[in-house]
Amino acid sequence: MSGEMAVILMSNSKQVGGKAKNNAHRRIWTKEEDMCMTQILPTVHHEGKYKEGDFKPGYLLELENRMTQKVLESSFEAIHIDSRLSYLKRQFYALHEITEKCNGFGWDNEQTMITDDRTVFNE
Repeated sequence: MSGEMAVILMSNSKQVGGKAKNNAHRRIWTKEEDMCMTQILPTVHHEGKYKEGDFKPGYLLELENRMTQKVLESSFEAIHIDSRLSYLKRQFYALHEITEKCNGFGWDNEQTMITDDRTVFNE
């Protein structure tokens, strides 16, 4: 699965809220906000805020500040960014598992969807 699939997945996904008891932290992300985050994350990584497979403490505040500067009409909190990253990781790894480890499945970049080989279902 390519990095392009990850960006397409993020830009097409929509989180419609969670099971939080307090709706104060509930947030719905736009495609523009997702794209902003996917553009900033590699920059934060290359600036040394990433170490041994994980981001260093404080990276969420850095993302929050940069995203707020880039998308002026939105306000971000670290809790929103952390939640969104967790959500997108779950989606990405589920799709990665299907497309890489299951025979007969692939990814269509044009339609941004999983494809299958009908013979898989006939077996």
